[in-house]
Amino acid sequence: MKYIKDTKQPESRREWLLNHFAFNAKKKHSQHQVWESGNHPIDLYIPRVIRQKLRYVHYNPVEDKIVAKPKKYLYSSAANYHDKKGILEDI
Repeated sequence: MKYIKDTKQPESRREWLLNHFAFNAKKKHSQHQVWESGNHPIDLYIPRVIRQKLRYVHYNPVEDKIVAKPKKYLYSSAANYHDKKGILEDI
């Protein structure tokens, strides 16, 4: 947050990011929260459920309107699933 709040650093989305994090803050002692609070493990018991959860993770940047396609998000493994070289190493 310090980097985003630092007015010396050029960041065109500063206000949007701060508002987005503040909106997602759910704890009273926190002004900003990036991730949802809570831990809810999901049992990946069949391939269909694995694909469903992977698709959900890959489409999060699309839903937040950060990118138009999942494979375009630099830090996603989605590109690796589309026969393209992503930033993540192939396993």
